[in-house]
Amino acid sequence: IGGHGEDAEILRSDSDGKPQRETVLVDSLVVVHRMAEPIYPALAPIASVQNGDPA
Repeated sequence: IGGHGEDAEILRSDSDGKPQRETVLVDSLVVVHRMAEPIYPALAPIASVQNGDPA
């Protein structure tokens, strides 16, 4: 949700699926993204490469 110096406030789902606020160290966070989502949204693909015929 936000960061304050070395701490960050996050929302985490509890066992019932209800969101709970929690304060964690920024150093303990890891950045992840779903596959096929662009990491750099300002960049656009300009070409692609494919494997040739193995024969």
